[in-house]
Amino acid sequence: MNERVLLTVASWEERFLLGIEKLLSSVKPSVLVMFYLDGVYAGWTQENREKVEELCGRLRVRLASTMLSVEDSEKNWRAVERDLIANVPKGAHVTVHISTMPRDIIWSCFWMLDHLGVRTDYVYHRPDRYGDWLSRDPQRPRLLYKMSGICRIGAPTALLVQLGVDFERAYQLINFYEPSLLLLGVQSPSVHKSLAETARKYAACFRRDLPSQDFEVDAFGTDHGESAIETKVVPLLQSHNVIMSSLGPKPSAIALYRLNRKYPDISLAYAPSKEFNRNYSTGIGEVFAGRVWGDA
Repeated sequence: MNERVLLTVASWEERFLLGIEKLLSSVKPSVLVMFYLDGVYAGWTQENREKVEELCGRLRVRLASTMLSVEDSEKNWRAVERDLIANVPKGAHVTVHISTMPRDIIWSCFWMLDHLGVRTDYVYHRPDRYGDWLSRDPQRPRLLYKMSGICRIGAPTALLVQLGVDFERAYQLINFYEPSLLLLGVQSPSVHKSLAETARKYAACFRRDLPSQDFEVDAFGTDHGESAIETKVVPLLQSHNVIMSSLGPKPSAIALYRLNRKYPDISLAYAPSKEFNRNYSTGIGEVFAGRVWGDA
């Protein structure tokens, strides 16, 4: 029987601890690899991390816990690489708990696990309720290691952003990459009406400044918006440098990763923030799960 490994990034949110409790019971891993962020967030997550450590001890699950940097992406890449090589044996079956995992860490884990050649599944738990805001003080965007595409000198840039509720982060991406064409994925209102309404307002603002197209995406659908996004970006691959970023519902990061695998010329970009809302969510809601890449 293949060894089961569970990956997560610790959070102060209720859904983090509730989700880990569910996964320890259902996945039954022999190893839990838990990353957590430094600075103020190390303090915010300490109580939940101690509870996870207690759970793992009771269930005899080996816990590998590593601190990551909020600001040093190179350091994080090396830390994730080191921990996955050390804790994911050949032939393992890995489950990545992405609910509270930053998107750059999601993509880094997916890439490395693909490189290790192991089966990789994902699990995402929506919160029961959302707070008023998510993040503030956006930082300089960055392309992902090993997923930064191919730059054609002289070609115009097309930027695709899966919109969320963070207007400042979206604006930071647009201002930094200065695209000649902006593609804005807007969450389907049938699934998340308030998010769709907010994203539509943002899209209208951005249309005033540069050529743009907005289109509907369902990040909670069976392919997490992959086919809708693919239809938009593939016709541009011969004429543009294409950059994609996910600011909408977390499962959209899965769709963007799959497209980067299918079309390596596409770049994945992450837009970090310096401040997050400690009261961003409460409770735990619907679960989404599947295979990251390959046959389900």
